[in-house]
Formats: sequence, C-alpha cells, structure tokens
Amino acid sequence: MSFDLKGKLEHLKQEQDEEDFRGEKQDYKFSGLPFRMTRVFMETFKDEHLLLIWHTIIKINNIKGKKERIQVFIYDNKKFYAVSTWENGTKAEDYVNPEELSVVFMMPSDY
Repeated sequence: MSFDLKGKLEHLKQEQDEEDFRGEKQDYKFSGLPFRMTRVFMETFKDEHLLLIWHTIIKINNIKGKKERIQVFIYDNKKFYAVSTWENGTKAEDYVNPEELSVVFMMPSDY
C-alpha cells in the first residue's frame, strides 16, 4: 500500500494577514483536531480523499509562523480549503460548542 498521492498537492500563499480585535495576528490550530469534510470534497477526490487530508495536515503543520484560519490548496487542478475552527491560545471552554472544534475540508462551492 502506498501513502503517496497520485498528483501534486500545492499550498497557495496565505492571502489574509489581518489582525484580530486585540490587534494581534491570528493563528489557528490544525493538528490534534478531528477533521470533517463536505460531501462535495469527498466526491471530488473519491478514493484519495482521506490520503489528501493526511498530506494536507502535514503540509500545514510544516508551515513556519502563524497559520490563518483558511488554508487554500490545489490538487489535481481543483482548489479546496482546509478551515480550522480553533484559534491557538484559546481553550475548549472558551467556545460555545467545543465538541464542534475541528478542521473542515471543503470545496469553494461549499463555502
């Protein structure tokens, strides 16, 4: 069994560089969280969808510096998003529904 993707996974440069209400740059967590995906994401990438998620999380975690909430990727000429719902520096109890904290994989049409 191979853990390699059939195509090339490309991470696009982060476009947003905004500060939050405290005047600090945002930084989101992408590892150690459950993941969710939309049906369109799963249907688009078919038998590679789980492997693609795995490679995407590794790629995000290798990024130096702060990570924006929305990470944009292209795989097999198709753009998709990895969206974190957990900002670094916060605790689960800071959220209204901490059980929903996750990384969501979606297509632009899902957004």
